[in-house]
Amino acid sequence: MKKVLAVIATSGFLVTGLFVTPYIFAADTTQTIVDVPGTVLGGITPASAVSVSNPTRSPAITKTLTGKVDSVTIGDATKGIKSELVVVDDNGQAVGFVVKKGTPISDKYGKTVTLSDVQKNRKVTVEYTTKTSGTNKAQSIKLVE
Repeated sequence: MKKVLAVIATSGFLVTGLFVTPYIFAADTTQTIVDVPGTVLGGITPASAVSVSNPTRSPAITKTLTGKVDSVTIGDATKGIKSELVVVDDNGQAVGFVVKKGTPISDKYGKTVTLSDVQKNRKVTVEYTTKTSGTNKAQSIKLVE
């Protein structure tokens, strides 16, 4: 199996001697192409021998975690450091979040604050999504106390 980065789609008929063979080739970054022996014309595979899967991308599910701040890292793009927040939940489990520039952060009154205002042991509620890589991306942060 291989991922293909280009968006390519073509179909038609391949005439070889007395045989007419339908072919199809389709790929984009969301499709997995499974090549089967018997490819013809530089990688164009007969339609009957290729399996193309295009999973429907489901919208990211937003989750919520409330807990106490364990650590805050203020990012520095010039040094390759990402902004991160680690929150410990009620079960003592530490959960890390990447905080992108522009992520809404507010105090308990709804006033906009910055990541540097979020300090250790403060209670926060983080709305986040989890990427396929397993990284948690903060969608919003609210200081609860």
